[in-house]
Amino acid sequence: MSIYKHILVATDFGDECEKVAKKAISLANGDAKVSLIHVLEPLDSIYGGEAYGATAIQLQQIQDEINKNTEGHLKAFGEKMGVPEDNQHLMSAITPRKFVILRKKMHVTLLLSAAMADTASGYSWVQPPTPSSTALNAMY
Repeated sequence: MSIYKHILVATDFGDECEKVAKKAISLANGDAKVSLIHVLEPLDSIYGGEAYGATAIQLQQIQDEINKNTEGHLKAFGEKMGVPEDNQHLMSAITPRKFVILRKKMHVTLLLSAAMADTASGYSWVQPPTPSSTALNAMY
């Protein structure tokens, strides 16, 4: 029996994420819920609304393509890890306050993130939960 009720794995699809997801599944011990989250940085926040002369429509088209590709990566990663699609979350421009609300709404009892990994363990424990490099910005 797991001591956790809901484990949230923040993923940036990096090399360590699979190890972290497997650890979450192990910690869940078959009776805790495991979810994945990936946070996208919107293009307009990266480029300040101007991306090398691109129009707003072009930026939106690029952002839509990034979202679509990322959804595919998240779905494939979730399938590989055995995480149901309902437990896969793609967020955009999440603020620290919105993240706190989200994790409370989801009743997250443990957050694991490869983006915060230390070299010794390959993953980081964040308890109580406070996600990917973009998601880390949202947490603090």
